[in-house]
Amino acid sequence: MIEIQSQSLLTGIFLSAGLAFLASRFRLLTFSGSIATFFMGTIILGFGGWAWAVPILVFFLPSSLLSRIGKTRKEKLKDIVEKGGQRDALQVLANGGVATGILLIHLFHPSPTNYGSYLCALSAAAADTWATELGALSPNPPRLITNGKRVPPGTSGAVTLLGVLASLAGASSITLSGIYFLSIFQLNVWITNIVVIFSGVFGSLMDSLLGATLQGQYQCPHCMATTEKHLHCGGTPTSLTKGYSWMTNDVVNFINTLSGAVIGWGLLFLAFRL
Repeated sequence: MIEIQSQSLLTGIFLSAGLAFLASRFRLLTFSGSIATFFMGTIILGFGGWAWAVPILVFFLPSSLLSRIGKTRKEKLKDIVEKGGQRDALQVLANGGVATGILLIHLFHPSPTNYGSYLCALSAAAADTWATELGALSPNPPRLITNGKRVPPGTSGAVTLLGVLASLAGASSITLSGIYFLSIFQLNVWITNIVVIFSGVFGSLMDSLLGATLQGQYQCPHCMATTEKHLHCGGTPTSLTKGYSWMTNDVVNFINTLSGAVIGWGLLFLAFRL
């Protein structure tokens, strides 16, 4: 069981408060997103220490900055995608909730594979975020992951070569962030790194598949545009045309990180017992 020290908890509280404040100040997070980040950061740094905090910081900081790249071009997609660049509490929990849950499980049932699974969850979150933020800048139109048909930028379930390469880079960033700490958990560096990258890209592709098939998509009766929004054209209610209303982008992102964590845990469990 992880030893919880008051100094670590206080450090977690103050650093998380500072990070949440700065993220809100620079409009990377909404107010609710800042609150969620504060509590999540306090749990991870206060109870887990730097071995658990560094990877999620490596996910959060670059991912937030990437949302600012190509802002003018991404502004054109605001009528299609459900939410903008500022992340709210649901988005924070969708991307970091699974990882936080794994740490809490590790508190009571410590296991080396828990840390590997933690990295896999963040790898999936980073892979999807990098693919989304950088894939939107692709000069070539995206293709739907299910049938390869060209679709407009911003379409749920659409992928580009740039986006796939970005997902690989995002997953690799989490691998590098945890590589120093793997020896603490007696995890083989090469096996763990391969599993973390694979799980991240797998989760990102799962995200695209769910986006293309089950995520709710709507049509505006005023302009006939397809969108993820419930309201369009100045507050005009949209009609569900595909998928399920409860399968929002946040739910898809949560499943993405969960699938990355589960497949990563399974692969690591098998690898270290064969």
